Amino acid sequence: MDTPKHDIIYWLWLSLCCSPGSSAGELLLEYFEDDVQKIYEVEDPSTLPSSTKISPETITRLMNKDLGEAEHIKLWCEQNNIGLLPANSPLYSKRLARIQTKPILLYYRGKLPVIDENVLVAAVGTRRMSEYGQRQAYLFSHDMARGGAIVVSGLALGVDAICHRACLDAGGHTIGVIGCGIDRVYPSENLELMEEIAVKGTIITEFKPGTPPNSVNFPIRNRLMSGISNGTVVIEADGRSGALITARTAIKQGRDVFALPGKVGEANSQGTNKLIKDGAKPITCAEDILEEYQFLFPNKIFLENLKFGRAKGVPSNTRGMKVAADSYGAQRRTRDAAKKENDTLPSLAPAAKQETPAKQTAPVEKIAPKKQTAPTKSVDATPPPPPNKQEIPDEKRTKAVAGLVGINKQVYEALSVPATPDELAAGGIAINTVMASLTILEIKGLVKPLPGGRYERK
Repeated sequence: MDTPKHDIIYWLWLSLCCSPGSSAGELLLEYFEDDVQKIYEVEDPSTLPSSTKISPETITRLMNKDLGEAEHIKLWCEQNNIGLLPANSPLYSKRLARIQTKPILLYYRGKLPVIDENVLVAAVGTRRMSEYGQRQAYLFSHDMARGGAIVVSGLALGVDAICHRACLDAGGHTIGVIGCGIDRVYPSENLELMEEIAVKGTIITEFKPGTPPNSVNFPIRNRLMSGISNGTVVIEADGRSGALITARTAIKQGRDVFALPGKVGEANSQGTNKLIKDGAKPITCAEDILEEYQFLFPNKIFLENLKFGRAKGVPSNTRGMKVAADSYGAQRRTRDAAKKENDTLPSLAPAAKQETPAKQTAPVEKIAPKKQTAPTKSVDATPPPPPNKQEIPDEKRTKAVAGLVGINKQVYEALSVPATPDELAAGGIAINTVMASLTILEIKGLVKPLPGGRYERK
């Protein structure tokens, strides 16, 4: 059963009121039992639940009852074959619904699989991959697809693009989770790849159409990649790679984390080797990942398929991705400057080369027979304890704190007492900026998450 037509307008409105990554939407939905029309009808801010945990800017938007932007987005999506997936849809993943700050509404292009009935593996890594990383990213993703898994990645240059390409080459289903509007192509080098995924797989985002690919969006995007997946595999990453953010998020969400061992001393191996040291499962082939799920999903994972059709190498059509990845650092500042666009709806234009089939609301056909052996354990088991982290020496911590500037310094100083991102945003900082800053501070080892979505200084 789909979301009633009149309801989708209220879901769109609520998603516009509550910024991606904010806990405000989750708080409101829980309090009003997923009745978005009741949320819309609230006239007095004092009647909102725990209003002190909702930022002033969010409250201001909640009190604005103009549905014009929501109606405009709905019409644009219908005209451009963009699917809308609100949190009350039967197709909305229960796996995703259980993460902190779950998305209120998702936009998608292409075929939407029944996520909870499939094995999804997020494959991530550095943009500036080595020949070793390129080869392993392709082989792992190709074989995971052959074995029945859906490969999830972020459509970035480097490892992400290779993983998507390998999955498509194997005839599998791949999901690209992007950190901008569904009408944007970022990076531009992946235009053809994105269009192919939109036909043969799925493109997903929680950012409204017209949203540019600002850097603060990507840490927020990462929680979706790990949230819809059973596990996350890091192919190649240095000590400060964004792929490690996805891995840490996966650990918080109770998901499995896998890492490809790398050569000691190589920069691109520092991150993966550290993950293994901290408890991630080391892998040498796709079977090391798929064997974790073959008994939970006996009609989805077929290791016997890997005896035939295994990729023997990296095809020549991926070499352009390697060249593009190598030039990423030099091009980034120029491209980002050129992409500073007005984040307004009237500028919306149809996505390039739109070839997406008619919007699909029914699940894609199942590959295996419907009869399924009951799993012996829950897919989303109780989260394992996070790996032990080395405490930062006082001298190093003092130096790190002294080096903070701008928004990172402001957020750190505001954490004199534990607080949620929304409470920190109450000071007038945009919630997505707060989320990005907390991620950076956590990587630096200066803050840590607490139960209930709060953060405190370490």
